[in-house]
Amino acid sequence: MTPERFAALAAAYGGAIDRWPADERDAARAFREADPAAADAILAAEAALDAMLARWAVPAPGAALAGRIARDAARRRALWRRGRLWLAGLGLAGALASGGAIGAVLVARLVPAGGAACSQSLTVLGAPVPSCGNAANWSDTL
Repeated sequence: MTPERFAALAAAYGGAIDRWPADERDAARAFREADPAAADAILAAEAALDAMLARWAVPAPGAALAGRIARDAARRRALWRRGRLWLAGLGLAGALASGGAIGAVLVARLVPAGGAACSQSLTVLGAPVPSCGNAANWSDTL
C-alpha cells in the first residue's frame, strides 16, 4: 500500500483501521508496521476529526420551526391540488383541439377537391351534400 492510498482510506473511513473495508485492513496494517511514523501521523489527524465529529450534535427543532413546517406543508398541498385542476383543464383543451384537428382531416379526406366532374354526393343527417370541393355546390345544399 502506498502512503497516498493509506491517507485516502484514512480520510474516507477515519482514524481506526478496524472501520476500514475488510479487504484493505491487512494492507493498511502492513503499511503501519513498515512506516509507523507516517501511518500514526495520518491516523492521529483523522482520529482528531473523528472525535470532533462524535461530539457534534444537532439540536432538536423548536416548536416554532415545527409549526412553520406544518403550515408550509398545508400550503404546498393546496397549491398541488390547484395545479392538478389546472392540468385537468389543459388536458380537456388538448382533447378538444385534437378532436377538431381530426375532424378537419376527415372532412378533407371525405370531400375531394374537384370540379364539375364530381358525381357522387354524401348524405349528412338526411341532407345530400356534394362531395366536390366546389363552394357553389355547398351553398346550394345549405
